[in-house]
Amino acid sequence: MSKKRNLFAGLICLILAFVCLVSCGEVTLSPELAAKQKAESDAQEVLGKLIWDDEDRTKIVSSLSFGTKNKNYPGVTISWSSSEEDIISNTGKVNRPEFDDPRNELDEEDLYATVIITATVVAEYTWESNGTQTATTDPISKQFTFT
Repeated sequence: MSKKRNLFAGLICLILAFVCLVSCGEVTLSPELAAKQKAESDAQEVLGKLIWDDEDRTKIVSSLSFGTKNKNYPGVTISWSSSEEDIISNTGKVNRPEFDDPRNELDEEDLYATVIITATVVAEYTWESNGTQTATTDPISKQFTFT
């Protein structure tokens, strides 16, 4: 009977320990993990703010403005890449293709080329741990189709 009683008491102690751990409140993150989570959140917010209306991405004839920073998120950097750099460069400069360019498509009476622009966002973060440490988040991307 004492074996069962000891097992039961041990089980009760284990349950109480689990309840205490769960109800302790917030767990304090290491400085590195806290900084990384904040940087990842900032990068996601900046990526979410990159929006182009469908109409703004069609019939492009003049250069585009590809921002690389957001003043509200100083550690976040945006880089741009183009599937057709000679038509829309990585900096947003537009060079309309020649009439006979094989990448052109005909839609009713309009001739157009399709270009995929990719925005890639990373965030730098720092923390103190025996000196200042710096790292960057993994890159996250979003694509836009322009014609």
